[in-house]
Amino acid sequence: MSLANRLAAVIPARSNRGCVTCAWLKTLPEKDAEAFHAWIADGGSITQLWEVATADPDHPLQVSITGLRHHVRAHHL
Repeated sequence: MSLANRLAAVIPARSNRGCVTCAWLKTLPEKDAEAFHAWIADGGSITQLWEVATADPDHPLQVSITGLRHHVRAHHL
């Protein structure tokens, strides 16, 4: 299968232009946003955070793991 065909079958993860993660956080209930920030502050795994946040059936974070890591570096350190 060609690269073009394989890419056509994939829904691309959004890059973090304009900080998609910050925009997503603003739409969360306060309790959820606090849990997100506490996870980072407590040194939780960013990969696990990304896996849980992007798998949310109701309101998934639609950003790549790289985008989330950028958010953490730029907004949490």
